[in-house]
Amino acid sequence: MRDLKMHESQEEIERNEEYSVFTFNLRPEFDFQQELLWNGEDMEVLEPMWLRKEIAGKIKRMWNKYKDDKK
Repeated sequence: MRDLKMHESQEEIERNEEYSVFTFNLRPEFDFQQELLWNGEDMEVLEPMWLRKEIAGKIKRMWNKYKDDKK
């Protein structure tokens, strides 16, 4: 994320050996949410809470499509 910004407002506010925290000043439209999901388990939305819940809901619905696979 440091080399290829997701949005021009992206700013790194915390960094250590385990993780980095970035802030964005934007309206999280569909395309931005897709970009978050594209990063998979390597990314976590901390705030705003409504966006965190929305992303979590999408992940849960995706999981429900695969969890009963017997293959």
